[in-house]
Amino acid sequence: MKIDKLLELQSVIEGRAIPSDMHDDNMPFYYSESKDQHINILFMDLVHVMRVLKKSLETIEGMKEEICELEGERHQPVIANPENKAEKIWNILQEK
Repeated sequence: MKIDKLLELQSVIEGRAIPSDMHDDNMPFYYSESKDQHINILFMDLVHVMRVLKKSLETIEGMKEEICELEGERHQPVIANPENKAEKIWNILQEK
């Protein structure tokens, strides 16, 4: 079931209006590689949204681990040098 329909159901079940920040104009788009297009997350199936969230969280965790490893190699925080931090983050993103 799509997120927009789930929000409507929740509104009816709980007897409350859909929050104002849960409408089309406020929602981000997700790039679907399989469809090769950007999709408003309100029009995505709940299962797909959950998979996207899981993948995003795993990617963030992996990036955190890689940054920690890089910090350990130099024995100094990446934050100490902003240019160094940006370069390292860029390199990590390019590897994914």
